[in-house]
Amino acid sequence: MSVTLTERLSHLPENRRRELERIARILFDEFEDVQKSRLSDTEKGGRILKLLLFSPLARCDWVEGRENDGRSEYNLLVVVTTETFADPRFWYRGIDRFLRELTVTRHLATPVNFIVHSVTDLNKQLAYG
Repeated sequence: MSVTLTERLSHLPENRRRELERIARILFDEFEDVQKSRLSDTEKGGRILKLLLFSPLARCDWVEGRENDGRSEYNLLVVVTTETFADPRFWYRGIDRFLRELTVTRHLATPVNFIVHSVTDLNKQLAYG
């Protein structure tokens, strides 16, 4: 059974779901754009395999307005195909875009933090516990 982003985030208010959809689109778009500008074939063809939300907002019992909740930031794990694409130089544009969207255009109301790991590294880390 396939579950959509909207279904997985159904415990969040509509504005939070829209914001997360925007964040996902920014990550995918910026990752694609930076690959287009690369000269080496080894720096092309990467893919984002998964985006995992692991902030308090990911909890199904999260409720807006709880004490100490404020505007909880979004913490995301980005899983990519290979270690090459986990390199920070592939993600500077995304970081810059999130800062602009938060502070200049104000299209985002919530700070975004993300870490990037290859699927191989993630599986190794999970195996180690």
